[in-house]
Amino acid sequence: MVQARECIERGRVSVVIPTFNRPVLLAEAVRSVLAQTVPVYEIVVVDDDSERSHYAAIDRLRRLDPRVKIHRLPRQRGAGAARNHGIEASGGDFVIFLDDDDLLDPRMVESSLRSFGRYPECDVVTCGSNIFTSNGTVLHPVVPATFVDPRTLERHPFSQILLYGIVIHSCMVRRRAIANVRFPEDLCVGEDSYFWLQVARDGSRFKTTPGAYALVRRHDGNATASASRDVRVKEFYRKLIREGMVQDRADEFFARAQLSARLARRNDVNSLTHWIVLARWADLLPRFLWIYVDAKLKRARNALRLRCREMAVFPQEAPAESPRLLFISPVVPSPTGSGIAMRAFNNLSILSQRNSVDLLVVRTSFGGCELPSATRSLCRAIICLPLKRGRDWDASARWYARALLERLGCAWGARPIEWICGCRRRARRLCLRLRADRYDVIHVFRLYMNPVARLLCRDGFRGVRQLDLDDVESRTRARIGDLPVAEARSGSALRAKRDAEWYAETERNDLAGHDRVFVCSEADRAWVAARDPRVRIEVLPNVYEERLPKHARRAHRPFTFLFVGSLGYAPNIDGVSFFVERIAPLIAMKAGTAWRFRVAGRGVTPGLRSGLARYPFVELVGEVSSVEPLYRSADAAIVPIRAGGGTRIKVIEAFAYGVPVVTTTLGVEGLGAASDNHVLIGDNEDELAAHCARLMYDPDSRARLACNARRLLRAYYSPALLARVLHTACWEAASHEDSPDADDVARAGRRGTGSSFEAPMNGPRTSSVDPEEPSAVRTVQGLFQ
Repeated sequence: MVQARECIERGRVSVVIPTFNRPVLLAEAVRSVLAQTVPVYEIVVVDDDSERSHYAAIDRLRRLDPRVKIHRLPRQRGAGAARNHGIEASGGDFVIFLDDDDLLDPRMVESSLRSFGRYPECDVVTCGSNIFTSNGTVLHPVVPATFVDPRTLERHPFSQILLYGIVIHSCMVRRRAIANVRFPEDLCVGEDSYFWLQVARDGSRFKTTPGAYALVRRHDGNATASASRDVRVKEFYRKLIREGMVQDRADEFFARAQLSARLARRNDVNSLTHWIVLARWADLLPRFLWIYVDAKLKRARNALRLRCREMAVFPQEAPAESPRLLFISPVVPSPTGSGIAMRAFNNLSILSQRNSVDLLVVRTSFGGCELPSATRSLCRAIICLPLKRGRDWDASARWYARALLERLGCAWGARPIEWICGCRRRARRLCLRLRADRYDVIHVFRLYMNPVARLLCRDGFRGVRQLDLDDVESRTRARIGDLPVAEARSGSALRAKRDAEWYAETERNDLAGHDRVFVCSEADRAWVAARDPRVRIEVLPNVYEERLPKHARRAHRPFTFLFVGSLGYAPNIDGVSFFVERIAPLIAMKAGTAWRFRVAGRGVTPGLRSGLARYPFVELVGEVSSVEPLYRSADAAIVPIRAGGGTRIKVIEAFAYGVPVVTTTLGVEGLGAASDNHVLIGDNEDELAAHCARLMYDPDSRARLACNARRLLRAYYSPALLARVLHTACWEAASHEDSPDADDVARAGRRGTGSSFEAPMNGPRTSSVDPEEPSAVRTVQGLFQ
């Protein structure tokens, strides 16, 4: 302890930060170093000849602290050369190499110096890392290379670094250990790994300290995330072999196998070579075999830890005696993105005000489960089951078989594919671990999540079961089957029509088993009530918070039409194609000024991308993190869809931003919007083109439509209206607990009239939730303020 304290008090630490054209990120990195619990000796910033426009911003960092020293190279030489210059310019006894886009935890320096004090014989101390996004959310930890044994990095540093690499700023190194070691200046990728391999080859001793104090930022500008990384990384392995760095035969085999894989552009041999190299240690072979078998067993018995995203528990204070609610969704609720994700998020945010919510996401389409920080802050616990190609072989086989048969012009299977994926084997195993009796309310989002809810309630459930249809699937699938884009592929049309028949039968049989069924609009309510009058139906509209413009809206040049929606969804693909092929030529004839058509959304199909590339007036934006800049720069929103269902949340979104809307009758179905009052409606290309041309030349019409649409939004689609319906779940859950016959009363209510359920006006008080209250989720934001 005395040695550790002495090392902390006397140890001089130099932090070397190379930078190039990133002054904003550099400032964050410097602040993270200045926020250390143990002050560093100096911060050496080496500017690798950034553009002159960044000079002032970089030089201003000297004002933060006199320990910040700026060095500028006369010409760009790369990160390796910049770090070498930093080694020569620094004078501390210990050195940390930090990239300008990464951060250090405030405890990094203190933890490393404490380890040096306890183990004076070691030369390098390394810790774990955390990956975080641009908004500050920590995604998951990256621990040091300890898969086989916690001491493998200390016992076999060269092999471990070669196999797994090492995060450069997770290490603090003694200056004496790098007296004759420098970064290679001829490598674009892997120069940091090569540097640490030289340190390990020279006999330096490594020590692993517990904790994750290195913060790695994930963003598009990461050097290691470059699209050409696989091409350039082969130079790293060539240099290792050419200069004789690899002396062990097993390590040489690994390096040559990696080089061959890169040259052949085959990365599937990586895991095989990892296993072969690991198995060469005779003393670790029994432990290695045990861990391999144990990992296989864990894959089979715990789908939450190895084969899917780990359960992420985020403690959150809920109101006292609040009901426990399980929210089951096929998508990750998100305040931005697709309409289905936005509706799920809006419902989740209201339900979390009076309930202690657990979120269960069971993906029914291929993709992961990236959780927005806003979603995490609403839930007590989150469980995600992603759907991965290759891993979920049963679902993958069904998807590919269906795609093949659709191309051949035929359909396969009676049930829709999302219904099958929703109750796949991994979901069944998960439901065996969850107990429905611990919840007072089970809220099912979308009809095809019903198999998961049934698995949970197989042993009996006496709480409130509610279903949010969001869309009448039978009607929507039937419309999709009649689309030209579906008819062009006869298999897709046949599949959609068969799905419509399946959902129609399911809606007749399954809806009556729920205490409450939510729909988007009165039109959907009438449709469902006609199918089964026993169902207790309530209208739960989509909502959107009004976004008042900072300045008065003016026409842009060129005039901009905007379409926002998921570009992998057949009705949206058909709508965009309909506009560019049949409406746009008529607009060009009527308009005498320049205009453009912006298309934004995720999941752009290759066919749609190549098709839009033929039109010079089309600007394909793709997926964006925020739609606000798009709406601020748009003059009109176009929604030319000819199929689909539910309430058009993207139309409501345009209302919220004050953008006038041109659409079809189906595009505003269920919204109650009147033509020429709130929107302009046309059901053929001539009418739609005329409306578009009218908006281009009539600013008064644009202003009037936007004003009336805002009034409609405030009256029927504000978040406050959503709370009145959803907060009734708390009241009903309490009724179930207080009344011994509540279960019988609930089941009798399911077979009541189809009238809309009236929420009690004098129910329990709503515990206010301050939206500015800091979340319990660990974020990077605020660590270095």
